[in-house]
This record gives sequence, C-alpha cells and structure tokens, in this order.
Amino acid sequence: MTAPRITSLYRSISFRVATVILSLTPFLICEGLLRLADWQPPPQLDDPYLGMRETRPLFVRQPAQKSAVIPDSRQLLFRPESFTWPKPEDEFRVFCLGGSTVQGRPFAIETAFSTWLELSLEAYAPSRSWEVINCGGVSYATYRLVPIVREILQYKPDLLILYTGHNEFLEDRSYAHLKRQPTIVRNIQNQLSRLRVVQFPQSLFNGNTNNQPGTTLTTEVDALLDYQGGLADYHRDPEWQQTVIEHFQYNLDKMLQLTLQAGIPVILIDPVSNIKDTPPFKSVVDTNLSTEQRKRFEDLWSRARNLPSGSEANQQDLLRQALDLDPGHAGAHFLMGRVQENLRHYDLAKASYLRAKDEDICPLRMLEPMHNALRAIAKRLDVPLLELRRTWEAQARHGLIGDELMLDHVHPNITGHQQIAQMLVEQMTSLSLVKPEDGWNNRQKQRYAKHLSTLDTAYFARGKERLEGLRRWTQGRSGKLKPTDDKSANPARAATP
Repeated sequence: MTAPRITSLYRSISFRVATVILSLTPFLICEGLLRLADWQPPPQLDDPYLGMRETRPLFVRQPAQKSAVIPDSRQLLFRPESFTWPKPEDEFRVFCLGGSTVQGRPFAIETAFSTWLELSLEAYAPSRSWEVINCGGVSYATYRLVPIVREILQYKPDLLILYTGHNEFLEDRSYAHLKRQPTIVRNIQNQLSRLRVVQFPQSLFNGNTNNQPGTTLTTEVDALLDYQGGLADYHRDPEWQQTVIEHFQYNLDKMLQLTLQAGIPVILIDPVSNIKDTPPFKSVVDTNLSTEQRKRFEDLWSRARNLPSGSEANQQDLLRQALDLDPGHAGAHFLMGRVQENLRHYDLAKASYLRAKDEDICPLRMLEPMHNALRAIAKRLDVPLLELRRTWEAQARHGLIGDELMLDHVHPNITGHQQIAQMLVEQMTSLSLVKPEDGWNNRQKQRYAKHLSTLDTAYFARGKERLEGLRRWTQGRSGKLKPTDDKSANPARAATP
C-alpha cells in the first residue's frame, strides 16, 4: 500500500473516531453532572427486568427516641430491630442483609449469626462499641434487597454483610419483554440502564410503573408456595430460569457497586445448601419423551426405587438407563447420588446430588450457575468472599453437606450460625476491621452461655413449629387460597415459570 493511501486511510479513521467522540461528549458531560449532583433514579426505574408498585422504607426514624426501627407493618417478614440514630461517634455499625437464613429461621434473630457476631465482637474488642443489625427478610430475593441497600447506606454503616441466592425463584414474574431479545442485546441494555443519562429522562417521562414492560411486583413478597397447591405452579422452563439467573447477577452486582461507591466495606457469603439429606421438591418426566419412552422410564425408575438394600449395583444400572432416557429427572439424580454414596463413590455422589439440586423443578436452593456468578462478581469487584460452602464441605463427612449443620434444605442450625459468626470475625480481623484483645476466647464463651440462658423453652418450641410449617410450605401445602379476582392477583401469574 502506498504512503498517500495509508495517509488517506489514517485520516478517514481519525475523522470517524473524532466524530464518535464529539457525538458522545454531551452525553458524557450530562452523565458526569448527574453523578456530581448525586442524582439517584427512583427505585422502580433501577431494574430493567421488572418494576414494583411501591417501595417502602424498612426503617422508620423516631426522633423522640433517637432511633430507627422496623415498624409493625414490616414485621410479617422481618423481625423487630432497631438502632440508635443519629449514630454515636464511637460505634462500629454492621448491617446483615439477606433472606430467612440471615433472620435465623426457623428460629429468630436471637440465634442468628448476626447476634453471635455482635457477641463475638464485644468479646474480641470490648473497648469498642459494636452494633450488628439484622435485615433478613423471609423470602426476600436480590431484587427486593437492592432498595434496602440504598436505604441503609444513609445510616452510616461501617460494614455490610450479604448472604443471598436461595430465594430468586419464589415469586412469579414474566420476562416476556426480554425473552425476544438475544442475551448479548440484554447484556448491552443492562449496562446502558446503569447510566444516569438514560435513567433521568425515564424518571421524567415514564415514572408510572404500570407503563414498564414485564412484571410489576406487589409491594411485599407474594411467593407461589404461599398458596394452596403452589408447587403445581412450577414447570420446567430453561429460558425463564436463565433470565432469573441473569437478573440475580444484575442485582448482586448492583448492591455491591452501590456499597463500594459509598466507600463501605462489604463481605459476601457463599451460601450453603443441604444436598445430601434434602431430595428435590419436584421432579417431572420429560414431556418430550414418546409414550413408549415414558413407559420405559417409569418402569426403570420404579424398579430402581423398589430394590432392597444391598442392591446398589443393580440400582445404579437401572438409574443409568433411566437417565439416558431423561437426563433432567431430578429425583433419579438424587437416588443415583444416594446409591453412589453407599458404594463409597463420594465424588460421583456429590456430582449427582448437585445435579439433582439444579434439576429441581421447584428450585428452593441456589443453583450452581448462581454460585459461579457470585464468585465471579466478587473476584471482579475485589469483594471479600466468605467461603462458607467450601468450609462446610471440608468439614462434612465425605464432603457432602447434610443434616449435621442444617435444619432443612437451606437453614443452618444454631451451631452452624455460631460458626458463620466466628468465620466473619476472622474475616473482619484479616481486613483489619477488628483487633482481638487478650482474653477474647473466654469472654466469648461466657457471653454465648449467658445469652443462651436467656432463651426459654418456648423460643425453641416456636422454632420447631416454624420448621414443620416450612416443610409443609415446601410441599405446596400452605393454607392460603389464591386470589380469584384477577385485579387483586399478582400480574405475573399469567406466565408461571
């Protein structure tokens, strides 16, 4: 290529680049001005996947008492909680956010890791003032936690702890406006939706959530399993599931970005699931099988389940044949895991148990792609990750997490909550947020014992009752009737997962 042609090509490219930069300059200036002015979008415009009819603050300020409290109107899904406001100068304030695990269910805050964390911090460094505030909401998913993160940032937290991922599939919402778009287009739109220069005109001309595409959620959680026969509303829908996972990633990234932009440290916990002692909540045979294939699967599946103990080799062969026909049958994967465990093929058993969890038609436990996304986001944003799942896998017999530290499918027992608190204190120590003072071990044991002595038998009895109610809930046996009036029903019910 001759020198004049190279020069001409260079000028052409330079002109086009300069044109693009000049075209973008007004938008970049507006973006910078909106950020300098600290303009924040209304919550309903902050999520490209869905909207909410109304967002209410979790805490209400009480100037006369110099405090902020969770009002009675929010205590159906949250426990009573309060803290001093304005914040005392010498106080180190921690907020714990998530779902019912954070709340300590099936018990309550009194035995949740947030309480053990506060007791431990008081034992570690009694010369400081510590306050740990529990913001665990029953059935709360990430899209409902984002407004709470925004809210608590105004209360001058010194640390935010986030434990979330199990509740993303509880509420029905339609992503019809997104399903027609390729994933790459959705990802580009998600990135653009973060810009203030995009959000500001939306707030002026599209402030009504009823005009938003997709689902507009009710003010408070409206879980499918809260209704009689709720389990029947779950169906296999890989496309819907993938969009839920993308929505989880978007909101997790959003919460962490908000916290980091405010200069607040955050610890992200990798959640745990009971994979060994919790069968799938719903398994279905692939509807794409022919009548003959279905009969063949049902025969293999029935024979595998009814073989007596000691027939693991035959069971394994039958299950392999069944899974060749229907690779997505959650129940068959779970039984295969049990057979492999009995055969002492523990790595294979773990893989089968995890596959059973991920193939569950009613996914009440965090999926593996979501764990992977959580880890990737933590690494990308350089957020400390508490390796709870890996730690408990190392503790569990043969690496299979089961009932030893879990009360049900996702909720740790009280010993488990104490372990989480201890791991958090150690993480805070490594981050130089707390410095252990001499004698902390004895002080911690004394504080734990004293606190446990304040809990009467009625507290533990209520926990056991809630556990039984939770088990009925996971089986679709709640007593609440579905709304019959279309206007009062969740608009998302027209498109169940």
